[in-house]
Amino acid sequence: MTHKQLDCCPMCGSKKSTSWCPVDGKGFKTVQCDDCNLIYVQNPYDKESLIDFYSNYISEIHQADSILNSQREKMYELELEFLLNFKNHGKVLDVGCSGGQFLKHFR
Repeated sequence: MTHKQLDCCPMCGSKKSTSWCPVDGKGFKTVQCDDCNLIYVQNPYDKESLIDFYSNYISEIHQADSILNSQREKMYELELEFLLNFKNHGKVLDVGCSGGQFLKHFR
């Protein structure tokens, strides 16, 4: 997998940032913009690496462990129950929804 380097904040264009957490095991560097406070990955995968990563993501990574899948479904049920305390009608936007499993609970 190949990382590309972002030279500025994707939100405001500032070139000033501060490390937000240690570099993770896959080499991602997360920073916080000093101007708008957006937290973002400063060295995301390049386009080819993203295609490679996500081509098998659902089957090989996200759905590979049946115990984690069961735990994830329970977590979704708890999250839905919590959200319904505040809003019980309307539309939902789930940013970063992966395969949309959480959204299925809103039916």
